[in-house]
Amino acid sequence: MKSARNEIFIEPIGDDRTIINQSLAGKSIMVLGLPHKGGIVSLTLKNEYDQVCARTIDYGQVEASQLNYSSQRSDPTKPSWTISPHASISGLNRLALNRATRARGERAYYIKNGLYGSIGELRHVSAFDDFERLGDNPIRIAAIADVAACSHVRLDAVAANVTRSGWRAACDEVADTRAATLTAVNGGWEPGQWKGHTVRFLTGPMRGERFPIFDNTSRALVLQQRGATQQPLSSPSSRPLRPLRGDQFSIGPGYATPLCYTRRPGEQAEWQWRNVPPIYTAADLYLYGLSDSIRTTEFLEENNNAALDVDVWNFKTEQYDRLCQRKQYSKQDSFLAGQVLPAHVSASGDFKLRLTAHGVVERAPATARSSRAARGTTIQKASDVLQSGVAWFNYALISPIPVPGRVNINTASERLLASLPGITPQLASAIANGYNRGGAPVLKPYRSLGDVLSVRGMTPEIFERCANLLALETAVLTIEADAELFKPPPPGTDELKQAVIGSRHLRTVFRLDTAPDGRARFTLAESYAP
Repeated sequence: MKSARNEIFIEPIGDDRTIINQSLAGKSIMVLGLPHKGGIVSLTLKNEYDQVCARTIDYGQVEASQLNYSSQRSDPTKPSWTISPHASISGLNRLALNRATRARGERAYYIKNGLYGSIGELRHVSAFDDFERLGDNPIRIAAIADVAACSHVRLDAVAANVTRSGWRAACDEVADTRAATLTAVNGGWEPGQWKGHTVRFLTGPMRGERFPIFDNTSRALVLQQRGATQQPLSSPSSRPLRPLRGDQFSIGPGYATPLCYTRRPGEQAEWQWRNVPPIYTAADLYLYGLSDSIRTTEFLEENNNAALDVDVWNFKTEQYDRLCQRKQYSKQDSFLAGQVLPAHVSASGDFKLRLTAHGVVERAPATARSSRAARGTTIQKASDVLQSGVAWFNYALISPIPVPGRVNINTASERLLASLPGITPQLASAIANGYNRGGAPVLKPYRSLGDVLSVRGMTPEIFERCANLLALETAVLTIEADAELFKPPPPGTDELKQAVIGSRHLRTVFRLDTAPDGRARFTLAESYAP
């Protein structure tokens, strides 16, 4: 094996249980951490000039009866150890594997050296028994694919790896419950602020259960209509209100993760996340929150959501970079803020985001009201403006792959599906028609990404190759086109093209909405032509 520019030759009686990095005389080397039983090792370290730098002859104290045995793992990814009467390592690469691994050459363990490139790579992860992998059972991969993704980094506004200043978290802890009233530990709310929203329990015996909020005080949530005598029941399990003290809950639209919010115009907030994976190229930054102030008529759509300025910290220039100004959440509760660069993530994995809210005003649609002027005429005044008076932030996504630019497996044609990696025309037909493993067309509409693993002909290997290009719904369509202009070939030649004398790249993003009459409507969301 090699480390830096040094070579290490090993002739052990024992096993290579652990390898650690150390430094010897300023040189980077690899040192074997030997098992507690002891053993005898002959190790020679050479530099790039083939000169011997160091040699270790023996290690530990062992009984004579153990000199001809070595301990090894039957599966290197499992903690089970076996005793072998033969040395498990030799000078040849093939013999460097322990005997159990050599016997299972086609099922060798998989070493991950970097980030996951596809959710399908989880099929290589070690499962339970020796040499068993998650991919041996597609049902496991399907279950994980329904709740996990690896094509983007999700940064939650309220999480253990984030610190925040400004705005408030729409979550709290249970201090007490009496009848249909839930008292919070912190509170500090405006009276009636959460009327019409939902409380959702995040921990404890009622985790995942939701109750509608009918009113609130500064610290208490009223979960029952005034005058009602029956005990409120949760959804979806119809359970009575019986949380434990200290259980955490979120307030707002009832999302699975709590949001942050502000009710003051112009208020800034900063989030700093830790342990964020590095960005190696430009990536899109999407913001997700709550679109609660959009009114649609037959001919007009009014977006009265609070507008946000989005800034990200540049660790190279040590200042904020402005990504966008006064962006508003669309009907999909999200918007594309812009692109982030490698300099926006520090070497230690920090990422800083700043939001500034504008237009945070609470207004309710007013019915037409009459006012009598001096001459006795009647003037009709009406206001149809709806504004919640809240700016929301749920989470951010950093994605090197454009989130909109994926294939909807519920609507894609066979020809489009067959263009994806690993998908044959036969498999494309099975996906397009929703054929299960028995050939029955019962899988469509697909309700989760994992459902595609039940398609006839789909395997974990194919799923690994195409999972990041699949989606369940089409909220946005991305069209990318490249055009090149070639110099005409000389007369009398058979060459089809010559040198490129001009080129152009066009990227256009259309947002898909549904009109009141049920028809699809496309709106130009982004156009890029360098």
